[in-house]
Amino acid sequence: MIAALLPLPPNPKFEMLESGDNNTSRARSKRPERRSPLRIVDETRFESARWWRNLNRIMSVVGLLLIGAIVALAVIGVRSHWIVDSS
Repeated sequence: MIAALLPLPPNPKFEMLESGDNNTSRARSKRPERRSPLRIVDETRFESARWWRNLNRIMSVVGLLLIGAIVALAVIGVRSHWIVDSS
């Protein structure tokens, strides 16, 4: 559950847009973009972290529902006097 709340690493696409000038970005748009291997690794790391965080959020909800179901069954069992006789 804690991992669902952790911050993501910085998005490399936004950093690339913020660091570039308007003139250089226009020139780059005419030719294919070359990305350094470090940029590719950063993008992959960001996408992976985002995917895992989303999975953690979904599984946290599933876990809470499961815990709630177990507690509800325990309460119903105690109130209904479900006792297993061992004799």
